[in-house]
Amino acid sequence: MRNHRRITPTDIPLIVLDDETVEYARTLAAAGTPMAVVSDRYTPVLPFMIGNNGYTVALVADVDDPIQLAEVLGRVESRIGPVTRTVRGHHTQPAA
Repeated sequence: MRNHRRITPTDIPLIVLDDETVEYARTLAAAGTPMAVVSDRYTPVLPFMIGNNGYTVALVADVDDPIQLAEVLGRVESRIGPVTRTVRGHHTQPAA
């Protein structure tokens, strides 16, 4: 049985991976910062799945689909806590 340790940071970003955000996500992962990364393709997400430090939730989903986005948010919350903001391209938005 897995130990579902709940992390309680004050900031858990959901980073929608693209050319603009992947380096930011790498920087946070290297620092051990709790975060979630998501893309509608496996290729950008795979590096975050391999060598995961337990503080990163990496998922493949289309965040423009409300049903898939709700599933992403639910999984992130159950694993590390509620998403506090979304990082997408040059835009950061507070969590809804």
